Amino acid sequence: MRTLSSDEFFALAEVKPTTFRAAISRREAVFMAGLDRMLAGGTFLDLDAVAWKLTDELAPALTRKVAAVLLKGFNDQWCAAVSKADQIAEPTFLVALERGQVLEEVELYGQSRKGLGLREAVNISYGTMRELGEFDHNKATTIPDRMTLINVTSLLARVRDRAKVIGIDLSAPFLPPLGDPSFEQMLAEVKTFRENLVTRVRFPRQAERPE
Repeated sequence: MRTLSSDEFFALAEVKPTTFRAAISRREAVFMAGLDRMLAGGTFLDLDAVAWKLTDELAPALTRKVAAVLLKGFNDQWCAAVSKADQIAEPTFLVALERGQVLEEVELYGQSRKGLGLREAVNISYGTMRELGEFDHNKATTIPDRMTLINVTSLLARVRDRAKVIGIDLSAPFLPPLGDPSFEQMLAEVKTFRENLVTRVRFPRQAERPE
């Protein structure tokens, strides 16, 4: 991972400082290690820009606030998707899986929100298109009622193209390979560094965790 200045982050994420501050105020932003309010040490990471772009991509389907909540709660999953996308040629996708009845109300940060269209169980996972299609059709609980797919491989390519334009070298992998002990170690170190700024996210029912 690479640290970025504020100006570099705004240029890479293609967001204006005023828009950024408004998103932080509305709890519609999330960064590496589940940070959602302010920046640890006053610096950004390159993966913070990736998180911003993932939120942009999920927002049309889920609203920006819900997208930020999900990426915050499933930080390990989107980081794993980034790592996988950097390691294989086949496109890797991040997927928001929803199951069950549509909820009339959802509690976000202690406030009830109506009309968001979320279902009872929400899960973030990742994989290639082939892997994501391998549902057990004999188990209704494994088949989602709604899926939102983001092509992480394509998103990372766009981030790197943008980085070249503004003079930042992001050609190296964002994270160590999955399965390498250094992958978990790096996530743990960043989480520890930012841990005092992380808050818990609550849903009416506990979100499903991937197996």
